[in-house]
Amino acid sequence: MMSVVNDCALGGMLVVLAPLAHFEQYPDVYQGVELGCANSANNFCVTGHRVALEHVQASLSKASIGAVDLPVLYPFHSSYIESIKDKVMTLANGVAIQSPHIPYYSSTYGRLIKESD
Repeated sequence: MMSVVNDCALGGMLVVLAPLAHFEQYPDVYQGVELGCANSANNFCVTGHRVALEHVQASLSKASIGAVDLPVLYPFHSSYIESIKDKVMTLANGVAIQSPHIPYYSSTYGRLIKESD
Protein backbone atom coordinates (compact mmCIF):
# COMPACT_ATOMS: atom_id res chain seq x y z
CA MET A 1 0.00 0.00 0.00
CA MET A 2 2.89 2.38 0.69
CA SER A 3 3.87 2.38 -2.99
CA VAL A 4 0.39 3.67 -3.84
CA VAL A 5 0.68 6.45 -1.26
CA ASN A 6 4.13 7.40 -2.53
CA ASP A 7 2.73 7.84 -6.05
CA CYS A 8 -0.13 10.11 -5.01
CA ALA A 9 0.12 13.88 -5.41
CA LEU A 10 0.35 15.74 -2.11
CA GLY A 11 -2.27 18.37 -1.40
CA GLY A 12 -5.30 18.84 0.75
CA MET A 13 -8.95 19.65 1.15
CA LEU A 14 -10.76 22.77 2.35
CA VAL A 15 -14.39 22.94 3.49
CA VAL A 16 -15.99 26.22 2.42
CA LEU A 17 -18.84 27.44 4.62
CA ALA A 18 -20.92 28.94 1.82
CA PRO A 19 -23.52 27.72 -0.65
CA LEU A 20 -22.22 25.80 -3.66
CA ALA A 21 -23.30 28.69 -5.89
CA HIS A 22 -20.34 30.65 -4.49
CA PHE A 23 -17.94 28.26 -6.24
CA GLU A 24 -19.67 28.89 -9.55
CA GLN A 25 -20.15 32.65 -9.09
CA TYR A 26 -16.55 33.43 -8.08
CA PRO A 27 -14.24 31.26 -10.21
CA ASP A 28 -11.36 33.69 -9.63
CA VAL A 29 -11.41 32.83 -5.91
CA TYR A 30 -11.11 29.11 -6.69
CA GLN A 31 -8.30 29.18 -9.24
CA GLY A 32 -6.08 26.13 -9.04
CA VAL A 33 -8.49 23.96 -7.03
CA GLU A 34 -11.30 21.59 -7.92
CA LEU A 35 -14.72 21.03 -6.44
CA GLY A 36 -14.39 17.87 -4.33
CA CYS A 37 -17.96 17.50 -3.10
CA ALA A 38 -21.06 19.31 -1.93
CA ASN A 39 -21.59 18.41 1.72
CA SER A 40 -24.88 20.24 2.19
CA ALA A 41 -26.80 23.23 0.89
CA ASN A 42 -24.49 25.54 2.81
CA ASN A 43 -21.01 24.05 2.48
CA PHE A 44 -18.79 22.30 0.00
CA CYS A 45 -15.24 21.03 -0.25
CA VAL A 46 -12.47 22.03 -2.64
CA THR A 47 -9.30 20.04 -3.25
CA GLY A 48 -5.89 20.81 -4.65
CA HIS A 49 -2.28 21.60 -3.92
CA ARG A 50 -1.58 23.27 -0.56
CA VAL A 51 -0.42 26.59 -2.07
CA ALA A 52 -3.64 26.95 -4.08
CA LEU A 53 -5.75 26.05 -1.04
CA GLU A 54 -3.94 28.68 1.04
CA HIS A 55 -4.76 31.32 -1.60
CA VAL A 56 -8.41 30.25 -1.61
CA GLN A 57 -8.58 30.37 2.19
CA ALA A 58 -7.01 33.86 2.25
CA SER A 59 -9.50 35.14 -0.35
CA LEU A 60 -12.42 33.67 1.56
CA SER A 61 -11.17 35.17 4.81
CA LYS A 62 -11.02 38.64 3.20
CA ALA A 63 -14.66 38.15 2.16
CA SER A 64 -15.60 37.01 5.71
CA ILE A 65 -16.44 33.50 4.49
CA GLY A 66 -15.43 30.69 6.79
CA ALA A 67 -13.30 27.80 5.64
CA VAL A 68 -11.91 24.77 7.46
CA ASP A 69 -8.69 23.09 6.38
CA LEU A 70 -9.09 19.33 6.64
CA PRO A 71 -6.12 17.48 8.17
CA VAL A 72 -5.37 15.29 5.14
CA LEU A 73 -2.22 14.88 3.04
CA TYR A 74 -3.91 14.18 -0.29
CA PRO A 75 -6.48 16.01 -2.44
CA PHE A 76 -9.12 13.27 -2.37
CA HIS A 77 -12.19 13.42 -4.64
CA SER A 78 -10.20 15.08 -7.42
CA SER A 79 -8.24 14.49 -10.58
CA TYR A 80 -5.06 14.91 -8.53
CA ILE A 81 -5.26 11.29 -7.40
CA GLU A 82 -5.89 9.83 -10.86
CA SER A 83 -2.24 8.81 -10.95
CA ILE A 84 -2.92 6.02 -8.45
CA LYS A 85 -6.18 4.75 -9.92
CA ASP A 86 -4.69 1.74 -11.72
CA LYS A 87 -2.68 0.66 -8.67
CA VAL A 88 -5.70 0.96 -6.37
CA MET A 89 -7.88 -0.99 -8.81
CA THR A 90 -5.22 -3.72 -8.99
CA LEU A 91 -5.10 -3.94 -5.19
CA ALA A 92 -8.90 -3.97 -4.95
CA ASN A 93 -9.14 -6.70 -7.58
CA GLY A 94 -7.85 -9.21 -5.02
CA VAL A 95 -10.47 -8.30 -2.39
CA ALA A 96 -13.35 -10.75 -2.03
CA ILE A 97 -16.69 -8.93 -1.76
CA GLN A 98 -18.98 -10.35 0.92
CA SER A 99 -21.66 -9.30 3.38
CA PRO A 100 -20.33 -7.53 6.48
CA HIS A 101 -19.82 -9.60 9.62
CA ILE A 102 -20.04 -6.64 11.98
CA PRO A 103 -23.28 -4.60 12.13
CA TYR A 104 -22.85 -0.97 11.14
CA TYR A 105 -24.93 2.16 10.84
CA SER A 106 -25.17 4.33 7.77
CA SER A 107 -25.09 8.10 8.06
CA THR A 108 -26.79 8.20 4.66
CA TYR A 109 -29.75 6.05 5.70
CA GLY A 110 -29.68 6.96 9.40
CA ARG A 111 -30.15 3.35 10.42
CA LEU A 112 -28.54 -0.06 10.72
CA ILE A 113 -27.56 -1.43 7.32
CA LYS A 114 -29.37 -4.58 6.27
CA GLU A 115 -27.98 -7.27 3.96
CA SER A 116 -30.56 -6.23 1.35
CA ASP A 117 -29.03 -2.73 1.18
